[in-house]
Parts: sequence; C-alpha cells; structure tokens
Amino acid sequence: MSQAAAVRLFVPQLLTSAAALIFTVPADPGTDLFEGGIVRFINTDVTGRTITAYAVPAGGSPLPANCVAFSMTVGTAVPIDVQLPLMGPGDMLYALASVTGVVSISQLGGILITDS
Repeated sequence: MSQAAAVRLFVPQLLTSAAALIFTVPADPGTDLFEGGIVRFINTDVTGRTITAYAVPAGGSPLPANCVAFSMTVGTAVPIDVQLPLMGPGDMLYALASVTGVVSISQLGGILITDS
C-alpha cells in the first residue's frame, strides 16, 4: 500500500554562481517518487538575475539534458516558480544563479510517495 506525505526536503537558501546540490530525494527502502515538486526563486538584488536548475537522475551530473529551467531571468522582487518533474529515489536538484548570494530558492510543494 502506498502512502503520500507532504515533505520539506530543504530549507530556503541563497544560490551561488556554480551549480550546487539543493536536495536529494531520499533513497530509503520503500521510497518511490517525489511528485508535484515546486520551487520558488526570489531575487533580492536591484537588478534582474538569471537562474538555472537541473533535476538530475540518481548518480548523474547537472547537464543540459536534465535542465528544468535554463537562464530564466528573475526580476527584482518578482518570484519565479518552477515545477519539477517526477523524481525517483536518489534523484537530485541542483541550481545556480548568475550572481552569488542574491537569489534564494525555497520549496513550495511536493509529495513523497512511499510503499509501506
């Protein structure tokens, strides 16, 4: 029997200008999927900045093939929400911004589905 629960996979944080690991879907026995994930990017600078995000398969690297947001401009105080694809155990979210320390990322939603 499957169970679904809203989970917090990471705390809000500021992005750097290099692709950094934001979270990894738990690979505990029984974990099936992270579904409906939405992340929000907010620019705290006075100038628009860009973000790039990658939904990386387990064991992979942030590459163009797994990009979910490429060079999206985040305006001043105008959030950008990005819906994540279905992610399996060990899959990872990486993200970066054009300037370190001015764009934050936070989790708006997502359900972790497990077999019990």
